[in-house]
Amino acid sequence: MTPLLDQLIGEWYDDAGSQYTVTLDEDEASCTVRTLRESGRIVQTPGILKYSKQDDCILWGKSYCMEMEDEWTVHWQPLNTSRPYTWYRSEEATSEIQPAKEAKEEAGEEAEEAEEEQEGEVLEGRLEQIAGNWRDPWGTRYFITLDPAGTTCSATIVRRDGSTRLVDEAITYSAEYDCLYWNQCYYSVAVGLHSMTSAMSVTWKSLKSEETFAWERSVASDVSRAHGPATEARDTLRKVLGEWQDEAQNRLSVTLDESGESCSVRTDCADGGTRFTKRMLTYDREYDCVMWGKTYYMTLSNDPCIIMWKPLQGGKPFSWQWCGQNQAEASRAQLARQTARASARAAREAVPPVPAPRGTWKAEPEPVKVEISFGKAKAALNQVVGEWVDEANSQYTVSLVEAEQCCNVKTVRKDGHTRFSPGKITYNPVHNWVMWAASYYLALENHEPGTLCWNSLHGGKPFVWSLRDKAKASKAPSPPLPAKAEAPEETVAEDEPLKISLVPRPRPNEARSAMRKVLGQWRDEAQSQYFVSLDATEDSCSVKTFRADGRVRFTKAMLRYDTEFQCVMWGRSYYLDAGKNWASISWVPLKNTKPYTWHRC
Repeated sequence: MTPLLDQLIGEWYDDAGSQYTVTLDEDEASCTVRTLRESGRIVQTPGILKYSKQDDCILWGKSYCMEMEDEWTVHWQPLNTSRPYTWYRSEEATSEIQPAKEAKEEAGEEAEEAEEEQEGEVLEGRLEQIAGNWRDPWGTRYFITLDPAGTTCSATIVRRDGSTRLVDEAITYSAEYDCLYWNQCYYSVAVGLHSMTSAMSVTWKSLKSEETFAWERSVASDVSRAHGPATEARDTLRKVLGEWQDEAQNRLSVTLDESGESCSVRTDCADGGTRFTKRMLTYDREYDCVMWGKTYYMTLSNDPCIIMWKPLQGGKPFSWQWCGQNQAEASRAQLARQTARASARAAREAVPPVPAPRGTWKAEPEPVKVEISFGKAKAALNQVVGEWVDEANSQYTVSLVEAEQCCNVKTVRKDGHTRFSPGKITYNPVHNWVMWAASYYLALENHEPGTLCWNSLHGGKPFVWSLRDKAKASKAPSPPLPAKAEAPEETVAEDEPLKISLVPRPRPNEARSAMRKVLGQWRDEAQSQYFVSLDATEDSCSVKTFRADGRVRFTKAMLRYDTEFQCVMWGRSYYLDAGKNWASISWVPLKNTKPYTWHRC
């Protein structure tokens, strides 16, 4: 028996009025503590006090170490950021409460022992066994430790971004409802009394709503030791193999790479484009989750056909929905398609060609000349040209581009965000539809004047546009992009082909005069200086930038004149908004970025 353990045997009390009875266990290597709270609750924690040879002190679980001031006073110092507390040797207090104890034991000794035994089993089965390492679907880790009192557990929470927070007495037990409480906001469900020993997950349900979330034990290190990191990564990545579809109706095909530690993703966009990215999905062993690049991590939802991708920092989450076959079914389908193609090819080769009669020759088919008629398309697209407002008070300005047989759309959200989408609206002559990209369509047969109802091709929610009133248009702020110069409309017959140049006519004098106004020396709010010089072609300007920290950068043809919107563009991201006297000019972003201003030096 350790001498330090021998000095703790007896009865103690603390400043909160709780009383502790310390008894030596049979192995003489630990002590059991029986706690009597001021409220009357009794908690018995076997083997909670042990001697640590490494630290040469008595440890209360894994949270406190003992410092003995004298034989009458013991201080418990926390190993984390919990509150310290002190025990005092109880002799007088024991003699004062002894008559009350004897009376209580005489009145119902058997009932008290049964209640004490039951509460001890409950606390041992719940609080003792929930201690350990857990993680939630969002990648947050929880390190649960039992407090010295034995009635609560503290939690150290580590977020994915590395931030750490300690919550004292985060988990408590309710004997009335036979459940655990997490921070007095959630309670545990679907967990038996003694099932926490073998349970690998705990479900928490909100006290105020039906919201739930689950914890899983962090056993990634055990899996790695048992099966190896390669097997662990391969088994986890197999969960995302197959065909998926995102919220933008893009189809994604996920295949396992040869290394088995990453997945490649082939994306078939809704607008017809295709993109293939190697090693896009990887397995993070530290957080035991699948990563999309370095910005998103995967979580599983209640529906096994849906997976969620959540950002590590600021960003918008998105989801994938299962829409295809698994890897085995996809392989069988691909084999069936290859067999069908081979059979068709063999059938064609088996039929011998019929020889042409002697003295004849086979004329080559003349190329078919297809004349594109713009009359019907222009009439259909003109019905959506104008200014519109949807139900969310977002504003849409639609302008016709006759040369490309489409419409450009400028979107101004309610919060002020602006986006310009060239060629967003097109015409489908087969169904007589006006198409919004490849996801929505406008049926012209059911079209009502002043209202546009865009229906989804994939069963999504439709949205409605309404024509803006002239009064609202006058009160609304003027659009940041200058309006396109309107040319007098020409009457075009519906079946008459329209002959028009695909390249807009250049305006050299207009471009040259606009460029000359930007020439010279400028500075911005960050004290950076800009020297703008006209290029030899006189349709663009080069910019030499001197940063405040001494860096110098020269960019050729950085400024160009846009003939369609009749404004000066900074690359493809900003357009020029000049003042009346050109003493200062503003560069307004086309996307959701920050504008900035130049002042003439």
